[in-house]
Amino acid sequence: MKFDQLLFSYLGEFGRYQKTQFLLVCLPTIFAAMHALSWTFTAAHLPHRCRLKDEPANASYWTTSPLLHGMNCTDDSKQCFYEECRLGDEHTCPYGYVFDFSGVKNSAVNRWEIVCERSVLKAVIQSSYYVGQMAGSLIFGYLGDSWGRKNVFFLAIVLQLTAGVLMALVPNWPSFCILRGVVGFTHPGIFVIAVVIGMELVGPSKRKLAGVISGAFFAFGQVILGTLAYFIRSYQYLQLAISLPAIIFFSYWW
Repeated sequence: MKFDQLLFSYLGEFGRYQKTQFLLVCLPTIFAAMHALSWTFTAAHLPHRCRLKDEPANASYWTTSPLLHGMNCTDDSKQCFYEECRLGDEHTCPYGYVFDFSGVKNSAVNRWEIVCERSVLKAVIQSSYYVGQMAGSLIFGYLGDSWGRKNVFFLAIVLQLTAGVLMALVPNWPSFCILRGVVGFTHPGIFVIAVVIGMELVGPSKRKLAGVISGAFFAFGQVILGTLAYFIRSYQYLQLAISLPAIIFFSYWW
């Protein structure tokens, strides 16, 4: 008798045991989904302007100066902002930037001034996630077959938790970029391994349903992220909020 036939003759194709185990392996994919989309919110755009010479560090975004140029300002305009990368006749901001924190309290953008000529760093940091994800797809698939899926699944969770927390603490963008790549690296180790484990647990006739449900968990994670980002306006606290709860998955080892 084949293993599948033996297993499903006792447990059924999608019995209570499979449903419980399937739920447990799908829960970590919620956090993988939040990390996948988190850069959208941790690097949220803040209106900004060039800092004037001798302007204090806590200067208000709104001020009056002939060196500052209005942007999209018309008589019927409901919102009016300063040109973001221009001070007087210069197309640079030699004294740095002043940000408008009325919407977002703290973003990776304002912390490391990822604006104007440095705005390319935003794409670089996000690209590191996909580079890590590509590497993880190659490595975790092999490790899952040779080392065991449970071991690999747990390793990916530990790495994601550690890197996710450190992203909230690091003082510079290169460190953040590397850690973002590590989080991307863990994505296949969590989501793909979870889907494979889930598929192996259920009977052949229920595997399409299992695939749809696992995708729904991933989508649900992105909905949760958007909700959290609405209430948590600091990128550091948001990063901790999507990372620290994963510590409960350490119990999976037993």
